[in-house]
Amino acid sequence: MKGRDIVKKGIGIGRSDFKSVILNDLYYVDKTMFIKDIIDDESQAILITRPRRFGKTLNMSTLNYFFNIDKKDTQKLFNGLKIMEQGETYTSKQGTYPCIFLSLADVKTPTYEKMIASFKTAIHEVYCEYRYLLDSDKICDDEKNILKIY
Repeated sequence: MKGRDIVKKGIGIGRSDFKSVILNDLYYVDKTMFIKDIIDDESQAILITRPRRFGKTLNMSTLNYFFNIDKKDTQKLFNGLKIMEQGETYTSKQGTYPCIFLSLADVKTPTYEKMIASFKTAIHEVYCEYRYLLDSDKICDDEKNILKIY
């Protein structure tokens, strides 16, 4: 097309980080109404099962970026997405909860022993990410003592 720049969007196959998908302007099927479903659900626990390569990690990453109190300036990631059209009841929940996000998507190993080692590494990385809590008043002394053992 003469005189026009044609911008090609990428598909992002294999991408499981919501922020990366949005900031790189990759095609994204808006599943943010899942956030509304989570807020509306009164269950004590929700089990999410899907076949491999069905977007579980991307959905969990989306939830993390939406709810996590430690994720600053994430509102812009959701601009133009369905959840932002749902009103204050839902948008007021953004950035208000402590979240721990642990993905085991990359724990793919040929042996049980290596899988356990990879799992330990993943847990250790989460522990290191939240280690600052040991110096805060966000958790009680008993919880701090348990964490210091590890």
